[in-house]
Amino acid sequence: MDISELYLDYAQALASSAAISSWCVAEYGQAHKVYMNFDRRNPPGENDCPYVAIYPVSKRVGQLVGAKGHGFEVVCCLFDDTSRVHAHSNITEYEGVRQLEVFRKKAEDVITEMAIDNAVIEALDIEYETIETFPFLMCGMIFQVREELLIGQNVFT
Repeated sequence: MDISELYLDYAQALASSAAISSWCVAEYGQAHKVYMNFDRRNPPGENDCPYVAIYPVSKRVGQLVGAKGHGFEVVCCLFDDTSRVHAHSNITEYEGVRQLEVFRKKAEDVITEMAIDNAVIEALDIEYETIETFPFLMCGMIFQVREELLIGQNVFT
């Protein structure tokens, strides 16, 4: 399996997801965008949200490796500064954090439900960034795809 093809397959699946698109339209008034990487010096802005960015982060191959490894990061981003005070309490909740988890889970479902030949998602790590760039709320998922080697397969591709 070629990491570039897998990268494009994931991006296309995220972009064409009706579940993600309909949720984004219902909650934020517009369909999501998908970026295959982006320029950190000029990142997507408020009008580009909600968006999903995907990019490769690692590859592990070799003659003594029992399986190839392909690492990707998927970042979900919302622009949301809405808040509410819970009834009968002194809790103020910034609702975008809850919304971010819903958005992230929809993207995760797209990725984890894809059939990827003789490969499986070996691990999925999730990190949230809800304070540093507020009201941009971001969540990154780093997932490792493990591709079992077949007899006669090039171990370096």
